[in-house]
Amino acid sequence: MVLRTDEWIHHRLARTWPVFFQRFGRLRPIQRRVIPFVLEGRSLVVMAPAAAGKTEAVFAPLLELCVTETWPSPAILYVAPTRALVNDMYRRLEPLPTWLRVSVGRRTEDYREVSGTRWPTVVLTTPESLDSLLCRFPQALASVRALILDEVHLVHGTDRGDQLRGLVYRLRRIVERTTGQRLRGYVLSATLDAPRRIGRHYLGDDFLVVRDPALRGFETPTFEAWTDERQAAETIVRWLRTHDVQKALVFVNTKPAAEKMGTALKRAWPYPQQVLIHHGRLPRRSRLDVEAAFRAGETAICVATTTLELGIDIGDIDAVVLASPPPTFASFLQRLGRSNRRAALIRALAFYRDDVERALVETFFAMAEKGQMETRAYAPSLTAGLQQVLSYVVQKRTPGCSLKALQELVHGMGLRAEMLEAWLPRLLQRGWLTVSQGLYWPGPRLMAAFERGWLHSLIGDVADATATVVDSEGHVVAEIFWDPAVPPGSTLTIGGRTYRVEQVRGSTVIVRLQCGASDSAAAPFPAAPPVYWSYRVGSELRPRLWPGLPPHVVPVVPSDEGWVVLHCFGYVHGRIWSHAVAHANHWRVRHTDAVQTVFDAGALYDAVWNPPAASVRWAFRQWRSDLERLWGPSRFYRMLSPSERLRHLARCLRWKAFARFLDGLDWQVLQG
Repeated sequence: MVLRTDEWIHHRLARTWPVFFQRFGRLRPIQRRVIPFVLEGRSLVVMAPAAAGKTEAVFAPLLELCVTETWPSPAILYVAPTRALVNDMYRRLEPLPTWLRVSVGRRTEDYREVSGTRWPTVVLTTPESLDSLLCRFPQALASVRALILDEVHLVHGTDRGDQLRGLVYRLRRIVERTTGQRLRGYVLSATLDAPRRIGRHYLGDDFLVVRDPALRGFETPTFEAWTDERQAAETIVRWLRTHDVQKALVFVNTKPAAEKMGTALKRAWPYPQQVLIHHGRLPRRSRLDVEAAFRAGETAICVATTTLELGIDIGDIDAVVLASPPPTFASFLQRLGRSNRRAALIRALAFYRDDVERALVETFFAMAEKGQMETRAYAPSLTAGLQQVLSYVVQKRTPGCSLKALQELVHGMGLRAEMLEAWLPRLLQRGWLTVSQGLYWPGPRLMAAFERGWLHSLIGDVADATATVVDSEGHVVAEIFWDPAVPPGSTLTIGGRTYRVEQVRGSTVIVRLQCGASDSAAAPFPAAPPVYWSYRVGSELRPRLWPGLPPHVVPVVPSDEGWVVLHCFGYVHGRIWSHAVAHANHWRVRHTDAVQTVFDAGALYDAVWNPPAASVRWAFRQWRSDLERLWGPSRFYRMLSPSERLRHLARCLRWKAFARFLDGLDWQVLQG
């Protein structure tokens, strides 16, 4: 391709340059590459780190074309995996109505700025709300010219990712059949392991992959041993001062950890009001206030969970602190991408609690410096396929949905026609569908699900908050998990502030703000599960724990308790693999964790390390309830047959790919 100059692009973006790029003066490398392709009408997969400017690289030329060619509304559809990203994008596009005379509207659970009679030029939404729009106003979306899918790595390979794949198929079908126009698509992400394969899922075959040529390196990361929150806070403060850091993000993995770390930093930092806390159980208004304060402040520390990993605009960050190892390598890349985004080097401080945690974080840093990605196998989701079949029937309830249309939808989602043949009789028998003259119609149960709104969601049924915390003025402080045995007079730490419980009325906890902090304050949020890194990370991690060991060798070491296998497969694959191996070899598992398993076994002669399918199925059944809790099955999971549920769990584990991975390993007995 011919790289265009900033002057050429400035000339082509006569209307949108002042809105998006005037204050920066020059374009970033990814923007110089992407903008000419968008102006040519090409579909793209755009890979660039967080805050590299990839979203502006797509929006600016699309809006230039929209204004120049007077596209009808709705013209541009932006889909993000979270409402926070939608709200952040809405804030960033707020100047558009003034500058370009185009309108922007949100359609989420919180905002209904888009409806049958109000269609802005740019629609910002989530997959669930797009599902709702397609069911309610399918023909109104026929005018959409461009579709932007942001932060796709967060949903790809999950039920929501395959739901999005079905929604894109349905939208493209409406646009192309109604107007004859080709729907342009743009997949944006910081971390995609197989961009061409993923692009085909959402864009078809006609697209280009554009990568950011500006690679960012790392300053040598600082590692510190973890003792407790107080010691960690003091270490963070010293480190920030030594490196002259004005703004820092401190990442933790759980909401209780965010509260405890934030409280400790408020005590250690000389200006407590500059320490902010951000997590998903705080009210939306509180989170927005924290984001605005952090963005505006010259000096600030924000303690956050995964809520600030994404592309939410919170200004320039000088450094990132990892109070715990991130749950996945993709999460690690997202967190580090927040640091020093306008400089060439990333600055980070990482804490570890034992040798394994230090080796894991060192492995993540090494993989990032080599440009490695966490490759994941893909298998279509049965629950997403079933949900999309039901949603599609509702969309086509007038004049009815043909069997051929359903077959094409299932094929477009990568599923076999046999699955549809198995589902339809059950759905008819149970009142989800009716059939007349060869056309399928919504049954009473399906219409009830549609009217209540849960038809559109594949988000797992996680335990919801059991109580609302309200202050003495009636303002909502947080949604929490409340233990009824906790008496009035107890203290709670929420958002870094200490509250005293005054009264409990049913599911409402009335509190009063306390001056100062209390050591006895309890963070009333559930702990998250442990780190679930990919089994593929194990090949990089094992040589760090056992120096000199080749990546493909798994050591088996004799001990007083039995045979210790240093597998490093992670908590999930490690547990299932361990019990399947024990079943296949008639052994007993004495202990298993993310790194090692201790087998009570005799001789290892002819040991089976890659367990057969029967042993895997047995292990699945043994730990089925744990696996179901882990992946938060939706209502549609429960509509699958027992055999289909097992296939769904195997798909979530990518067990076939894991079995192939096991075939490439050598198991060697070594002396401890």
